[in-house]
Amino acid sequence: MASNAQKLMISYAQGFGAGHVPFAPGTFGSIQGVILALALHWSVSGLSLFTSTKIILTTLILVLLTWLTYQSIAIYEATTGRHDDQKVVADEIIGQAIAMSTLPIGFATISPRIIIMAGISFLVFRLLDIKKPWLIGEIDRNWPGASGTLGDDIVAGVATGLVTYGVNFIPFIANLPETW
Repeated sequence: MASNAQKLMISYAQGFGAGHVPFAPGTFGSIQGVILALALHWSVSGLSLFTSTKIILTTLILVLLTWLTYQSIAIYEATTGRHDDQKVVADEIIGQAIAMSTLPIGFATISPRIIIMAGISFLVFRLLDIKKPWLIGEIDRNWPGASGTLGDDIVAGVATGLVTYGVNFIPFIANLPETW
């Protein structure tokens, strides 16, 4: 019988219910990742800190959440005996949050620029997570346990973050207002 702490971690691994959606649970997990990333950015943006300190703080929070996600997936897999189960969406949540970590750190409101960049980030991450090209697929197929379940989403998140960062410099997007 699972303890209350294990039940909480299993619920976390399942995105507190998103993993039980009968269609496209990974997409619903990614939507949660978008919400998490925006909440994290808005929280950090409101602090009176240097931008570099905000970036370090955001990175530390994401590292902590990645560790928590790994632990929750490991507990889920050990408890259920199922590897990379479709009900586990915490990997999509943290992967999407990593993907969006390259959004401009100073924004504090929704703006046309942030909406477009978040949308591109979401679409690119979902594409990489579903198609699993090159290294992403290798990790997904060959790494055992929670590291395989989570590792492909971390790499997809980092790759998407690089794309999102690059999109920031496309003149059309760079010239969009950061406020309404």
